[in-house]
Amino acid sequence: MTSMMDEIKKRIVVLSYQEMIELQKWLRDQANIKMKGEFKVGEQVWFETYRYGRVEGKITKINPKTVGVLCTKTKLKWKVHPSYLNKV
Repeated sequence: MTSMMDEIKKRIVVLSYQEMIELQKWLRDQANIKMKGEFKVGEQVWFETYRYGRVEGKITKINPKTVGVLCTKTKLKWKVHPSYLNKV
């Protein structure tokens, strides 16, 4: 009887953990949707990098997890998470 109760408790913990992971994924997806909605293709933005400092560019594409930015000075293409972008 004790082993059956232990098994039930383990299953409850596993289910709770899986539900928690699903909730975290859902919340992250909702935050990404909100951040991406703040930007439009063609808009001027900037972000900071460790190596190049401030990079300014124009949004070329909005992907599910990243935003494509074309640097105005160097013409390099960047894939940046929306949380790093700022409007010019």
